[in-house]
Amino acid sequence: MNLFHRRQGQMDQDICYFFTDTIYQFKPLLENDDLKRIVINSWKYLADKGLIVVYGYVIMPNHVHLLWNMLEKNGGESPAASFTKHTAHQFRKYLTIKEPKTLQQFSSDKTDRRYQFWKRDPLAIPLNTEDILIQKLITFMLTR
Repeated sequence: MNLFHRRQGQMDQDICYFFTDTIYQFKPLLENDDLKRIVINSWKYLADKGLIVVYGYVIMPNHVHLLWNMLEKNGGESPAASFTKHTAHQFRKYLTIKEPKTLQQFSSDKTDRRYQFWKRDPLAIPLNTEDILIQKLITFMLTR
């Protein structure tokens, strides 16, 4: 595929990426520790299945940063797509029970979904050298 026509969140397998995914409209959904656990458990599931390797992450109130390598597709979709789909379903289930007013803030008028939690087109930047990966990991550690 021509790199100039790729979406900014598209990633190839076996390359380490600095990945940022943002909550729709920058709402601070991830201030909630239960929702943070959903994010972490999703990454853990994909890693346990041997689909990704996670080198480090930071969860902020309205976005996540992740250093990862996608090893294989999850069925017919990328692990990144599986991550956003799974976490969105889990967010909806949690908010339906625990915080229905918050859930309504994520209502969508799009025909393909009732709710939207993640902004479209996450950012994925390939990390070309081990030095850059280490620099990003150090930045993650200082952020915590």
